[in-house]
Amino acid sequence: MSQAKTKTNPIAISGPLTLVEKVALAAASFAIQRLPSALQQASNAYDMQAMLVCPSSVGRGKYILGQALRIFNAFSGFQPGAIDEGTLHPETREDFEKFIAKAIKAHEADICED
Repeated sequence: MSQAKTKTNPIAISGPLTLVEKVALAAASFAIQRLPSALQQASNAYDMQAMLVCPSSVGRGKYILGQALRIFNAFSGFQPGAIDEGTLHPETREDFEKFIAKAIKAHEADICED
């Protein structure tokens, strides 16, 4: 019996996202959406928010995540890795979770408009 090989996309995200990845996706998507439309890469912002709902739904997930992390690191006051450390204040974590939920809600609203 031969086993059929399944093709895997090398840039798709297959596992869960970390908190810092979620925060970066939310922050970067909102940053992109606030630019004048001529400067936006709207598909990237859409994919960033889609990944918050389901990381594996975006075939170019690692590329999009990399973009989000670079954008977030460019304006964030957090050092890389500081958000995922166990020393994060509980209220800060709660604020991050609310921010992520806001990005998901914006994505759902965008889907409804389409």
